[in-house]
Amino acid sequence: MMPTRLNKFIIINAAGFIETLFKLVRPFLSEKLQSRFFIYSRGSEALLDHFTPDLLPKDMGGTCEFTVKEISGK
Repeated sequence: MMPTRLNKFIIINAAGFIETLFKLVRPFLSEKLQSRFFIYSRGSEALLDHFTPDLLPKDMGGTCEFTVKEISGK
């Protein structure tokens, strides 16, 4: 098994308590780790700040020809 490193951790459509919980935990994290967490309470438009449109499905604001349902098989 190869070591894994967290580059970015992105949560979209997070419940309000998740944001509040992270605000409480954030001061205990290193600056480097804090800079890797992105929590958004509404919509997926913010994903365009992290990914190019061609990597995101249409229903998430991108231009990829597939939808989330098609990719996940559900």
